[in-house]
This record gives sequence, C-alpha cells and structure tokens, in this order.
Amino acid sequence: MKRQVVLVSAGLVLAVAAPLLAQGRGASAAAFRPGFQPPSAAPQSIGRPVRPRPHPTIKAMPVEHNADHAAPPAAHGAEHGGPQSGPHGGGHAAPEGGEHPVSPALRQSPIDIATHQMASAIYPVPIIANWAPSTTLSVVNTHDPASGIDAEWATLKANVPPGSSSIQVGGVRYNLLQFHFHTPSEHSIDGDLAPMEVHFVFLREGAKPCDRAASSAQTDPLLVIGALIRPGAPHPELAKILNRADLPRSTQGGAISVPGFAPGRVLGPLAPSWRYAGSLTAPASFGATCDEPEGDIAAQLESGDFPKNVRWVVLQQPITASSDQIARFRALFPHGNARGVLPLRGRTVVAHP
Repeated sequence: MKRQVVLVSAGLVLAVAAPLLAQGRGASAAAFRPGFQPPSAAPQSIGRPVRPRPHPTIKAMPVEHNADHAAPPAAHGAEHGGPQSGPHGGGHAAPEGGEHPVSPALRQSPIDIATHQMASAIYPVPIIANWAPSTTLSVVNTHDPASGIDAEWATLKANVPPGSSSIQVGGVRYNLLQFHFHTPSEHSIDGDLAPMEVHFVFLREGAKPCDRAASSAQTDPLLVIGALIRPGAPHPELAKILNRADLPRSTQGGAISVPGFAPGRVLGPLAPSWRYAGSLTAPASFGATCDEPEGDIAAQLESGDFPKNVRWVVLQQPITASSDQIARFRALFPHGNARGVLPLRGRTVVAHP
C-alpha cells in the first residue's frame, strides 16, 4: 500500500502524496473513514482501510472503554485470545469477515467490546456537555476521485463552527470539531456489529491533534464519542442531513450547508459508557510541525499503526435511524467505510455508569 494520500481519521487530515480532499473529514478518501478535520491547521485523516463486507444484522449496543479509574476486570480469558482474536487486523473477526492487514501495533482502534471482560470505574467520571442550541453545519464527502484512493477510505463529515459545542471530562474541556459516519459500525459489542456508527470528534482545549500523552497521568488530545446506529424509528435531527437529496458523493460535490442543526439532539444519554485508550481508525498526518512516530500515511497504511492519540468513549445506549436513512448513507459507500476491529493487547475497557 504505497499510494500516497491525505487521510482523515477520526477527524484529522492526512497528507500522503496526492491532492486529496480539500475539506473533508478525511482527506479525500482519506476521510477518516469518516475522518475528521480539526479547525484551521488541523490535519485530515483518511478513512480506514475497508474491505467490502455484508451488512450484518444488528444486535449490537455501542460500547467503548477507557481505563479511567477501574476496578480489576473479571478474569475471563486473555485479551489476545478468545473473542479478541481473529482475521480482522489481528482483532476480533467481524461477523461478515473480510481481510485487513494484521497489525502488531499497540493501542489500535476500533475494538470488540466484550461485556463479560469489563472493568468497572471505581470513581466514575461524568461527561458534562455544552451543546450549541442551533448551528449551521458544513457537510462534505471526503472521497476525492482524483486522489486515486478508494471511496472506502472516505466518509460523510459534518464540520461545526469552532468553539460552538464542547464537553468537560474530569475538569478538562474538549471542543467539538466534527462528526462523521461509518457503515457498518466500527466497534462491535460481543462480536455484533450495527449497520452504522457515528463519531463525535473533540479536541482538548489548548492541544494540537498531534500531541501525545507522555504518561498515563496525561490526557490524549482527542476524545471521540461513538454511538452505534441501529434500525428503528427515523432520527429527526440526522434527517436534516441524511434525508437531503443533494448529499455530495465526493469532494466534487462541494459542501452543503445544513442550518438549524442541534448537535445535542443526535446522541442519547452520555452515560453509561465504555471507555478505553485507542487510536484514530484511519491514517493521519498532522503537518511538518508535528512529531509523527507512526510515520507518514503510506507507512501507517503498510504497518497498520495509526496515531495513538484518542480517548474513546462508546455509549452503551445506541441511537436509531430508519431503514431508509441507513440506506441513504450506505448508497454513498456501497462497499462500506469501516476499519475492522483490533485486539486490546493489554488494555482495559472501563464501564462508567
């Protein structure tokens, strides 16, 4: 995988060597599989490498884990064996199968959330949200046909005005950069995938996306809240995006403006959740001023080692969208735009009530 591209991962822009997307949440196909792109100088990342896989029947609940103050998990088997091992990137085998390079890299995302291997937070840390009551989104499709990168690496990304919405976690403020979608879900719950997943990408105030935590006492610069999307009642807020007849199919479609959007009406309750330390789900490059230990985008694609700078929060309560809304998004990425799950490799997923 020597192709050069600009990738967008959980919200950053990468630059490999092809003029990729101009705005997208991933660079072009690199739109973080639904990559995200931080405001101003933030880089773009590209979508994760995705192989066509059948859309599974969903039973999954969204979950992700972080080791914030956790009690020891129940001793139910090693993280490298059992449900955590499989052909997908060396991680749990997704129900549909598919082939992804096996990566020896640590702290990679997404993962399978094995609910019987959970640790419980000794001191639960609530997430306090300050959502804009109404804002105007700039929605782009990060697939750039001219880049030579497959559409599976792209996503539909909704950029928000800088500083318009934020959260606080343990007294630390994170500003919302953008949110994007994947199909099928990237995270699985006890081996089950959902038809879609949405990722809200936040950047710690005063940090750069390329910053790295020097110790476990420090906080990663990016925090991503993920929620699985299951079939059910139509989603009234996401309808403002997914029900549009003019959804762009690539960067050539430009950006569409979505006024009157309430970010706080997309997700369900921010508790309970699963949390864990992870990575972007797509390669990313943050520019010449950043130290990039994983190497450039081409190196990341070859090694499967993506930037390890994300604190993941997977909500235990999924949200719903109608079958038509899910089909509309899938029509943009018929082969999917999700990275396969990867092994925990010694990490702990923590359940916060």
